[in-house]
Amino acid sequence: EFFSISGTPCPGATFTTSVIEDLDLYAKLLCSINVHGRNRALSPIEVAGLIRRMVGEGISVQEISERVSAKTGTIRRFMSLSKIPPEYQNAIVCGTSTDCGVSFSSAATIARLAERKDMEILMGASMEHKFTKNEIENIVSMRRASRRLDMDGCIERVKGARVRVEPRHVYVITASAETVSKLEACAPRGEGAADALRRAASDRLGPDNVLAAVVRGSKVALSMSKEGADRFAELLERNNLTVGDSVAYFAGR
Repeated sequence: EFFSISGTPCPGATFTTSVIEDLDLYAKLLCSINVHGRNRALSPIEVAGLIRRMVGEGISVQEISERVSAKTGTIRRFMSLSKIPPEYQNAIVCGTSTDCGVSFSSAATIARLAERKDMEILMGASMEHKFTKNEIENIVSMRRASRRLDMDGCIERVKGARVRVEPRHVYVITASAETVSKLEACAPRGEGAADALRRAASDRLGPDNVLAAVVRGSKVALSMSKEGADRFAELLERNNLTVGDSVAYFAGR
C-alpha cells in the first residue's frame, strides 16, 4: 500500500507531491467520497489514510471538507476508522454490511467504543449476523451506557429484539353452502364458521400450524406455517383429496 491508516508513509514509501498536487490521487479521493454505491476508486480505509495524510501535510479538517465537498462530520468519521483494530480495517466496505465486510457508517459507529476488544467482537458479529446500521447503533449505545452488560450481552439483546418473519402459506378455497352450514352448526355459541374450521384443521395439522381461517360467503382462506402446509399436503395425499375437497373434509370431522 502507498500509505498507512495513520497517514504516515509505509516502509519504503516516499511522497514527492502532496495529495492535492497529485491530480490522479486527488481525483480518486473526490470520487470515493462523493459517489454512492460500491464502484468507488478507493476503499473507506484508503480514503481515511489519504485524509490523515492531508492532515499531516498541514491541511485542516475544515479545509479538507471544503476541498472534497463533504461535511466535517463525514471527514472525522473517516478519520475515526484508524481506531478499528488493524486486522478488521480491510473488512470496512462501501454500501451495506455483508458476511464479508462491515459498512463504512457501521464501522465508524463501532469506532466510538472505548475498548479494542469490544470493537473486535462487534466487527466480527456484524459480519456474522449482518447487523443493520440501526442495530449497530443500538449495540454501541447500550454498551457505552451500561457497565453491567458486556459486549456479548448487548449483541444478544439486539438479536433477541429482531422481528422474526415466518413464511405463511395461504390457500383460498371455494366451499359449498352445505359445507359452510356444517361449520356454523358445529361452532360453539358466540363463534362462527371460521372458528370451527380453524379448530378442525388444527386438530389434524397441529394447533401451532394453522395460523388463521377466514370464511366470507363461499370463499374460505386457510393460512398455515411451513410445517402446517407440509402436513396439509400429506393429509390430502393420504386421503386422496384435492385442495378444494379439504374444507368439506374438515367440516365432516
